[in-house]
Amino acid sequence: MRYGGNMRLFEAAGCGVFQLTDDLPGTHQWFAPGETIVTYTDRDDLRRQVMYYLAHADERRAIAQAAQDHVYAHHTYDQRMQVLVDLVS
Repeated sequence: MRYGGNMRLFEAAGCGVFQLTDDLPGTHQWFAPGETIVTYTDRDDLRRQVMYYLAHADERRAIAQAAQDHVYAHHTYDQRMQVLVDLVS
């Protein structure tokens, strides 16, 4: 079974929240790193990312907005149900 991500990633993105999360397998399947989500690989990378995005609020807001737009365009319950209907049709 492939890693499908955590529902919180989608919920937070839908709320327009900037997300800085660990770089887990499967995350890139749903979100584009640096465009709709930011990931880190280790503690030093996390520290660098936090410092960078604290200093670049406009970029942080743009990524959060892009994530929200992406979720509303591709990951709503209606869209998920349509995928299921298509699978059983």
